[in-house]
Amino acid sequence: MALSTVTAANMLAQLRYRLREATANVWTDAELYTYLDIAQYEVAVKLDGISDIWYGDVLALTDPSTSEDGMATHDISGNSIMKVKSVHFQDTVAGTHYNIPIYPISELLARSQEAYRQSSYVCAIHGEKLYYLPAQSIGGDATIYVYYSRVPTAMAGVNALDVPAQYQDLVVMFAVGKAIEKLNQVGRKDQIEKQISEKLVEIKNSFMEEKSGNISPIKKSSPIPA
Repeated sequence: MALSTVTAANMLAQLRYRLREATANVWTDAELYTYLDIAQYEVAVKLDGISDIWYGDVLALTDPSTSEDGMATHDISGNSIMKVKSVHFQDTVAGTHYNIPIYPISELLARSQEAYRQSSYVCAIHGEKLYYLPAQSIGGDATIYVYYSRVPTAMAGVNALDVPAQYQDLVVMFAVGKAIEKLNQVGRKDQIEKQISEKLVEIKNSFMEEKSGNISPIKKSSPIPA
């Protein structure tokens, strides 16, 4: 599914229209770009499984170069990982392909005996590393795949917005909520948060209907009052 081609400048204009400030006075452009970046991240987190369609990615790992505390490790930093969804093992020669269970790091050693008996792996995500057992070579024909949701690309200075087109309005709504915190307008913020909650429910319901074959278009949100 294609990402949006709406530019950051266009999103900034939509945000300023909602804030009724066409040119910088209360908010600078840099400040509003920051709110938009925060907003698109929050939208990706709130929509979670739905956002995997756009932000889903995969990292292929071969034999680890390091080990810690008897566990094989892979450094997975630098990949803008927001949330690891699943970890798979595949050996193309042996024809083996299975899901590697993910446990809390505190349980990994306790699970290792079971993994040895089944000739499979168990793993944990801790900090910016993937730990797995047994700590042995996975073989030259094998690969561990980490499926994850990546962090949306920051907009400031970037030509395109990294969010699905039908969610642009939701991102702007989140950004408006962030921006008006500066004005300490509690009543208006409460109204916006209510609209955001309703919009999130609407999108999730629409997605579920689409998955079940009953496609229902997403309605446009009502304007945010001044």
